[in-house]
Amino acid sequence: VTDWIGYFVVLSMVGIVAWQIVQWVQRKSLRRIDQNLIMFDIIVVCLVLVYIFFELVVVNCRPELDNGVAKASYPSSHVMLFVTVLPMLIWQMWHYLKNKSLRIVLTVILSICLIVGIIGRMLSGVHWFTDIVGGIMISCCLICGYMVFVKTNVEN
Repeated sequence: VTDWIGYFVVLSMVGIVAWQIVQWVQRKSLRRIDQNLIMFDIIVVCLVLVYIFFELVVVNCRPELDNGVAKASYPSSHVMLFVTVLPMLIWQMWHYLKNKSLRIVLTVILSICLIVGIIGRMLSGVHWFTDIVGGIMISCCLICGYMVFVKTNVEN
């Protein structure tokens, strides 16, 4: 289940890039793409860099071997993906969609995906509890950076 949620999240990120391309073409300049979308990209790049860092600097290994090999476990990359990207997608929806009912329905769906994703990774047995908590904490730091940016630069 968490793999499918991960595919959905990645597909949603592709949707954000498509939206940026539409803005670029319509506005005829990269500089005119909405700043909150550019910051979305920056946060995703930071997320990828954090992932690469923890693949190189192994804090601990998974409780189960993968084909006889101990793989890096901390932090949970799925949890980091869910907790970083899904709240940013919710913010994007509330920023761009005008239909309040649609916004509420999509927020509920994305929130359910977030909760199921986190619980699913805990129950999967491939992570220690600290891997999940570490992923949530790193993602919360990234989300705080995103929200500070959008609250000070986009909404004012």
